Amino acid sequence: GGNADLMAASRAFGNLVEYATPGMIAMLLLAAVGAPAWMVHGVGATLLIGRICHALGLLFQTGPSLGRVVGMLLTWVALLTAAVGLIAFAVV
Repeated sequence: GGNADLMAASRAFGNLVEYATPGMIAMLLLAAVGAPAWMVHGVGATLLIGRICHALGLLFQTGPSLGRVVGMLLTWVALLTAAVGLIAFAVV
């Protein structure tokens, strides 16, 4: 209790789990519905870079930071791309 470094690391890990799990499930579903490999890899790379940026922003700065903003934008781009791809492959 009260250790700021431990709380920041715990929050960074918790945030990773909250967003990486749905992202990996979305990539699995994309592969299962026959999405092209470049799309699955693109979603995965964007998600990975976004999560790394966000974690670095959480760990090395307090409050709002560029790393957190960029990380969340990339994460949401990856999740939105996966969602649109899943809908598109479900329709076709």
